[in-house]
Amino acid sequence: TDGDGIGNNEDTDDDGDGVADDEDAFPLDETEWKDSDGDGIGDNSDDSPYPYSGDLNFEFTDYVVAENGTSVEVKVIRTNGDYEELTIDYALQDGSNPDSSATATNDYEFTAGTLTFVDGEVEQSVTINIVDDSTYEGDETFTISLSNLQSVGESSIGNVSSATITIQEDDAVPPAGEIGFEFDTELVNENDGDVSIKVVRNGGSYGEVSIALATQDDSAVATSDYEALSQTITFADGETEKTVTINLVDDAVYEFDESFNVILSNVTGEATLGTSSSTVTILDDDPVPPSGVLGLESGSYQVNENDASFEVTVVRSGGSFGEVSVDVVSQNDSATAGEDYQGVNQTLTFSDGEVTKTITVNLIDDSTYEGDETFNLQLSNVVGTELGNQLLSTVTIVEDDAVPPAGVIQFSGAAYSIGEASGDLTVTVTRTNGSFGEVSVDLSVTGGSATQDVDYRIADSQLTFLDGEVSRTVSILVFDDSDYEGEENFTLQLTNLSGDASLGSVNEATITIEENDSAPASGNIQLSGNAFSIDESSNELTVTVLRTSGSYGDISVDYAFIDGTAINGEDFNGTNGTLYFADGETSQTLTIGIVDDSVDESNESFSIELTNPVNTVIAGGTTATVTINDNDETVEEEQEQEQSSSSGGGSLGLSILMLGLIGCYRRFKRRTL
Repeated sequence: TDGDGIGNNEDTDDDGDGVADDEDAFPLDETEWKDSDGDGIGDNSDDSPYPYSGDLNFEFTDYVVAENGTSVEVKVIRTNGDYEELTIDYALQDGSNPDSSATATNDYEFTAGTLTFVDGEVEQSVTINIVDDSTYEGDETFTISLSNLQSVGESSIGNVSSATITIQEDDAVPPAGEIGFEFDTELVNENDGDVSIKVVRNGGSYGEVSIALATQDDSAVATSDYEALSQTITFADGETEKTVTINLVDDAVYEFDESFNVILSNVTGEATLGTSSSTVTILDDDPVPPSGVLGLESGSYQVNENDASFEVTVVRSGGSFGEVSVDVVSQNDSATAGEDYQGVNQTLTFSDGEVTKTITVNLIDDSTYEGDETFNLQLSNVVGTELGNQLLSTVTIVEDDAVPPAGVIQFSGAAYSIGEASGDLTVTVTRTNGSFGEVSVDLSVTGGSATQDVDYRIADSQLTFLDGEVSRTVSILVFDDSDYEGEENFTLQLTNLSGDASLGSVNEATITIEENDSAPASGNIQLSGNAFSIDESSNELTVTVLRTSGSYGDISVDYAFIDGTAINGEDFNGTNGTLYFADGETSQTLTIGIVDDSVDESNESFSIELTNPVNTVIAGGTTATVTINDNDETVEEEQEQEQSSSSGGGSLGLSILMLGLIGCYRRFKRRTL
């Protein structure tokens, strides 16, 4: 068929195109000689006769390398085909962020070139050298990009056509510094217009930092003395000083020197806060106004005794600037503080601009005729100014009582004492706060242990005070006997007062007659025995405590129960306490409860002890022993009784054994406790 001289049955290339019939898609078409991509279409008729040459991408979108890591290797990967040779260009480029961009030569060595992938090759690498400097710059970035792809077959640049390389900083972060005021105090004249305050950054200046600044009132007030300020101050990288200007208000009013504060807060970045407050003192430039002089409003006052109180004014004249003070003090003349008026000792303080102050003087209205009386009010100890001419004022209290008082009658003292052997005693009755007219008063006796006409006798039963007489005496005769009676007394009372006088608070006087005879013996204390015995079955034991060799006066003694083999609360019941003997009493008893238990035990004992005698002594021994005689049968006796009354050997033996164990347990428990 193809005219090659070889029969069809033997010819394996019928169209003579050099492609075997079993591989030739068109074995009879001599022009269709090759199908490179194996798609059944001859290359001469195929729009894309070659296999896919592949997609090119960087292996990763991001690479990280230490600044001192020398270099970084970036791989380009060929995927989805590897037919024939292809080429692609690459180039480096600085980062786009100016704050973190790496720059060629300074941070990395620039490189650009072409990568050639031969047929079947799927990977190529680009080595980028890193420049290690000693300057802190933070982490920095740059990029590598693919472009200008060339290939025989079809190919493309994939999605990862660009990769970012981050150079990790290996140098220490420089200090950001400390932000604070240059000075913590500033002085400025009120008429300077403004004040400039420096905020400084010390100890480092790396990076941008900011800090809040605000003014704060002290004695100076915003708007009135200065213009308030609140702002944020920003220091650029490397910047170390900022100046803040605050405007001042210059008025024509004298205000003393005033101050306000400037406060730093809320520092940002890596900086720290230093001197955070600065006090600005504004030096006043206005003349000091006069503070004035102080004086009493009037040189004399006249008040009625029954007016209760009156007011006195202190005036400030000739100026009122600033705070001033003055003391107002009263001085007795014929009137007496505490009797005719309440004394004055007071400090008056005038605030700035205040021109008058008033004090209240209280009067004492008594019922004693004294006539008109006077006292003075005086200014002294002025502070902040001077005193004027009117320093003293005389106050006249006009008497409101028509008749002079007859006085107050009372004893000169509330208590008198005299020895029994002294004979007689003189008691004075006084007339005070007046002596007008004649008055009389009776003397009577009330109460007391002394007996009239036995222990004493009063010479007068009535006293008469003549007009103007201010004292009388009473004579009391004391009898000396040989009987001991102790200290005795009686009360002398003023009664039945006649005339216009009044009785005073001391209208009774106690007269004490001091004993001069020896006191009888108070006696000794002792137990009625040093040993006592009682059966356990008895309910209680009574022990007598005796008072011997005297019985005068009150005495006492403490008693206590002391455990021996007998235990308080288990074998007997006794409560510690005190025995009190009245005058003449010669005996007391102690009652002790006895506990009758069912436990066989030896005779037991405890002690009674006397201690702490008051107004007496303990005679003989201080303790006595009490023995409690046991009344319970032994365990063996109980066993014998049970054995004699029971039948059955096994039960009897067990019962005896149990009784024996119980008895042993009881004795063990008693001895342990």
